[in-house]
Amino acid sequence: MEDVILEFLAESSEGLDQVDQDLIELRHKPDCEHSLARVFRTIHTIKGTAGFLGYERVGQVGHAGESLLDLIRDGELTLSPEILTGLLAMTDTLRALIQAIESDRCEGERDVSAVVRQLEILAEVSQRPQPAEPDQPAPEAAEPDQPAPEVAEA
Repeated sequence: MEDVILEFLAESSEGLDQVDQDLIELRHKPDCEHSLARVFRTIHTIKGTAGFLGYERVGQVGHAGESLLDLIRDGELTLSPEILTGLLAMTDTLRALIQAIESDRCEGERDVSAVVRQLEILAEVSQRPQPAEPDQPAPEAAEPDQPAPEVAEA
């Protein structure tokens, strides 16, 4: 099992380095599907492997980030500066948890609830009902070969 943990740590660190680069690219090109897909795959892999290894906090952060990224991929959310800030916080938190695991094979006592909640709030924006468009009557079109109605003078 130690070999699996070492592989997880190495791949997670490399993946998070790439996520940082991709998030910088997405800041300049928010519609870059390739970078967004790579971030999603990396976070999905980290989350899944962490779950297999029993690292709950990594899984919680990864799950919240993955849910947010999924909404962006599906076009339900647009990548905004606030979302990028949340994703960067997610990356920093995951990196700190990975470093703690590297040091003593446990996640430590780091409280991840704030970053998880931040990501959840960002994702909830897409779940809120959008204000309804006011019904506007269609403008009346004149019949093509009909004269305009006469207006009676008072």
